[in-house]
Amino acid sequence: MQNNKEPQGFEQQVEALEALVQGMEQGGMSLQDMMASYEKGVALVKQLNAQLENARQRLQVLKDGTFTDGEGML
Repeated sequence: MQNNKEPQGFEQQVEALEALVQGMEQGGMSLQDMMASYEKGVALVKQLNAQLENARQRLQVLKDGTFTDGEGML
């Protein structure tokens, strides 16, 4: 990653994840650096999934005024 600050917005988090993946795919990293990048990537994926779930819930409420844990979204 370019800096040590955590990316704030969804798009910035996706870009940070893509940069981590790209760096890992290029190779040349030590095992320790590879593991650190992987751990950061897993944390970013969890954050992104939480944001997507929150957006899904908000859309469900907007759609029909209630929230259900059902399968269908829209």
